[in-house]
Amino acid sequence: MEERARIFTIIFCVNSTSVFLHAAIESILSQTHSSFLFLISANACSDDLIVELEKYAQHDKRVRIIRSEVPQLSYNLNLLMDHARTEWVIRMDADDISELHRLERVSQYISDNPEVDVWGSWATIIDDNGAETGAFTPHTSTKAIMRAFPYSNQICHPTVAFRRSFWRQMRGYLGGMVSEDYDLWLRALNAGVEVRNIPEPLLRYRVHGSQASGTRRGYAEVVGHWVREFLIRPNLFNFTGLIVSGAKAVTKSITLKHKN
Repeated sequence: MEERARIFTIIFCVNSTSVFLHAAIESILSQTHSSFLFLISANACSDDLIVELEKYAQHDKRVRIIRSEVPQLSYNLNLLMDHARTEWVIRMDADDISELHRLERVSQYISDNPEVDVWGSWATIIDDNGAETGAFTPHTSTKAIMRAFPYSNQICHPTVAFRRSFWRQMRGYLGGMVSEDYDLWLRALNAGVEVRNIPEPLLRYRVHGSQASGTRRGYAEVVGHWVREFLIRPNLFNFTGLIVSGAKAVTKSITLKHKN
C-alpha cells in the first residue's frame, strides 16, 4: 500500500519486553480498519527486544522499527512523529489493548467533525490480569474538558488521535520526565485547540504498580506546567490549575514522607 493511501500512523514506544507487549501490538495489527503505518520506537533497549520486534516487521509491511538510544518518552514520541507520513496520528502504549474497532470509530468521528484537531476517548480500566476494574469516562466537549481540566486530566494519552499539523503548531512534546502528555494538552487548551473525547470505550487502559503517574515527580512537574502557563496567561483557568495542582503536590509529598 502506498504511503499516501494510508490514513493513520500509529506511534508506539517500548524499552523492554513484558507480558503485555504482544497483546498490545496484536490489538493494533488486528484492527478492522487496516489502513495505517505502525511505527515502533525501541528505545534504550536490548538487542533481544529488537529481534522480538523485528519479527512483526518481517511479517507485516505496515510495521517499522526505529531504534533510539535515548531513554526519554517525549524524545521518542517526537522522533516517531517526525517519521509519520499521514496527517492523523494515533497513540498506543505497550501495556494497553485497543478495541478492534478503535481505528474504524476514530475515522468516522474525524470524517464527521473536520474542525477537531485532537480526539481522545473513554476507556475501560483493567488490571495486570486483564480484568475490568473501572471506567474512564471524561467530558466530551472542548468547553467541558477545559472546565474540568484544572481538577483532573480529561485526556487519556494512549486513547488519543491528533493531527500532525497540531503537533507542529504546539512544537511537539516538550515538558516533563513523566508528564509530557499533560503538558501538551494544557498548552493546547490555552491555545484554543478543539479537543474532544469520543464517548465510547475504545481502549483497555491497564493500571499497574510500575506506572509513573501519581508519583511525587509527576505532581511536581504538573505544578511547573501550570506555573509557566499562568505567568504567560494570568487568567482564571491557569490560576485555578496552579492552586489545585499545588495543593495536590503538597499533599502527595506529605503523604509519601509519612509512609517513608
